[in-house]
Amino acid sequence: MAKSFKELTFRDSFMFGQVMSDPEICREVLEILLGKRIGKLTTVETEKALQYTADGKPIRLDILTRNDELNTYYDAEMQNRNHHSDEELALGRRSRYYQAIIDSTSVEEKRPYRALSELNVIFICTFDPFGEGKYKYTFQNRCEEDHEISLEDGVRKIFYNSTATDGSCPDELQKLYRYIETGVAGGSLTERIESRIRTIRNREDIEMGYWSVQAALDDARFDGSIDTLISLVQKGRLSVKDAAEEAHISEEQFGRMLEARAVPETV
Repeated sequence: MAKSFKELTFRDSFMFGQVMSDPEICREVLEILLGKRIGKLTTVETEKALQYTADGKPIRLDILTRNDELNTYYDAEMQNRNHHSDEELALGRRSRYYQAIIDSTSVEEKRPYRALSELNVIFICTFDPFGEGKYKYTFQNRCEEDHEISLEDGVRKIFYNSTATDGSCPDELQKLYRYIETGVAGGSLTERIESRIRTIRNREDIEMGYWSVQAALDDARFDGSIDTLISLVQKGRLSVKDAAEEAHISEEQFGRMLEARAVPETV
């Protein structure tokens, strides 16, 4: 069950995206996460939908922004566990897929490979993604035989752990973590974030957008479950009656879906 719009906080992906659509807030949050200045952001896109091929798996990025002067992209995702296992979340492979799609759209035809932008794929996790208690985990491609040799492909994948109690966590990042975990602002940045959230909660147009996104997600989940049920019926592991009951539709409706998605026999 989706949260009501008024219940959303900074740790919810939709609200995170709406807050981070403010270029100044987005820049400050990214600078605290990365521990360095990144300069003026050229564009900030929220709920950015990308798809590599027409039949490929689509993704929806919480935040995709870039600095043209540095030729650098920043993909920032707020990641909650939502009762999923590590295997189901597959954060490593998900970050790989996000990188592939962003790269495929960031360089024009006939441009050399060196024109590829630098890319930071950032997951702000409200749980410890690797169970080692670190406040962040940074990954870059290095040679297995000699870790001093970097592939220098321009990509960093960073997973932040807002539950960390690691004493080495910088103060400003710790304040941001505390805000993510408790919702209590402590400092100018989190106070501005909280103020922006209050403003957003009063925007009817944004609330309508939220429910549109939820409807699209529900449709995707329904389609996915139907595909699974059809596969089980086709394999003889589930009856049409039981599959229809599981999908909460009539047997006639399920039969039509089954017929529409039937695989033609080969000669």
